[in-house]
This record gives sequence, C-alpha cells and structure tokens, in this order.
Amino acid sequence: MNPHVQHFDGVAFVHNPYLAGTALRQDIFERQFRVLAHGQAELADDDGFAHTFWMPLTIELAQCGLLEQCLLKALHYLVSGNAGFIGDAVLDFRPERISVQDRGGQTVLSGLVRQSTLTWLPPYCTGEELLLAEAQIRRLLAEAIDEDRWDNHSTANNLRRQADHLQARIIPARWRPHVLKLLNI
Repeated sequence: MNPHVQHFDGVAFVHNPYLAGTALRQDIFERQFRVLAHGQAELADDDGFAHTFWMPLTIELAQCGLLEQCLLKALHYLVSGNAGFIGDAVLDFRPERISVQDRGGQTVLSGLVRQSTLTWLPPYCTGEELLLAEAQIRRLLAEAIDEDRWDNHSTANNLRRQADHLQARIIPARWRPHVLKLLNI
C-alpha cells in the first residue's frame, strides 16, 4: 500500500489509511506505530563475580507508518536477531512477545515468539470474548499475588506472563478491522 502524499506550503502530508478523511505530516506518519520486543534480558551482576541475572525488558525495534511495514520489521528482527542498540549491559535478550503500538501507546497487534517463530494473535472481537478474557486476566493476576506470598516467584511470573498474553489480544475497536484484514481473518 502506497499512501497518497500531498504538499501544503512545502510540507508533506500523508493521507492516513487508518482514519478516513485525515492526513498526517509525513514525519509523524512515518512513526505512527512502534514495533516492540518484550522479553527477558540477561545482565551481568555487579558483585565482582561472573554472575548474571535475568529481568524483563522491552526493546523498540522500529517505527513505521503502515501496519504492513511493522510485520516486516518484526520478521526481519526474528530472522536477523538484530535488535539494534540495547545497551552494553545486556548480555542476551530472549523475546517472548512482539507488539505494535500506536502513537498513544495502545496495543494494535501482538504476536508470541516461540523458538524464533512469530505467531500473530487475533484480537478479541465480541463483547463476550472480551469479558471472558478480562475475567481470566483478573483470576491469573490474583493467583500470581497468592504465589508471590508463598515465595513461588517463578510460578507467579508465569501466571503474570499468561495474563499478559491474554491482555495482548485486547485492542481498541478502531484498530480491529485493520488488524483482522491484515491477518486475513
């Protein structure tokens, strides 16, 4: 898809294919979506020994103007393994989920990473699906709190991760038709 570009007083504006009748300044259009990798990062412990620890980390992979470009950037990252600059302190990064966010920080699309394979998650489409997912998320997070109280931190983290994966499928209604079309659903 090649969006139509018009110039007004020497400034380029791009017709926004996601909101009829609107145009964005070209520099804003080209970064209306952020592609993020969410995962676990290995860092060196500063105790003077050769110890490391793992912690959650989110890395921005790219900024794009079109959702199609976001898919390509995410796939390129998985194939190349190149996340760009993630800092010298990070020894290793293992992505668990890729997400696309709009300029307002709302999740537009998410996919799970398993063994270098990316599976895009379909959004919840009905109110019933959404209510069930929200109830499941609340239940998982409540269980995670209980597990933390019993010092079962690994189990608690796993429960929070499951809740995060369910949450990733909840996207704003304005993006749903575009995502469904993009995923051929």
